[in-house]
Amino acid sequence: MSTLNWKWIPIFAFVLCSACGKQTKRSEASVNASVSAIEEPAFKIAEEQRKALGQAKQVEQNLQKAADQQRRAIETAASGN
Repeated sequence: MSTLNWKWIPIFAFVLCSACGKQTKRSEASVNASVSAIEEPAFKIAEEQRKALGQAKQVEQNLQKAADQQRRAIETAASGN
């Protein structure tokens, strides 16, 4: 009975390995399809983030200009007294 078990182990291992190989090929194809479907929305999301970042930089520049003007006004008022 123990010899019968040893005969089935290589067969079972072969079946498992061959099944994994087929699943990997299908998985790669489905992953490639999923990636191509995801890339477009991800690119659009990144585009929106870049726009928001550009707007934030513009606001930061405006605030810096306003702070510089206010500082100059304070310095002018302080030196005028």
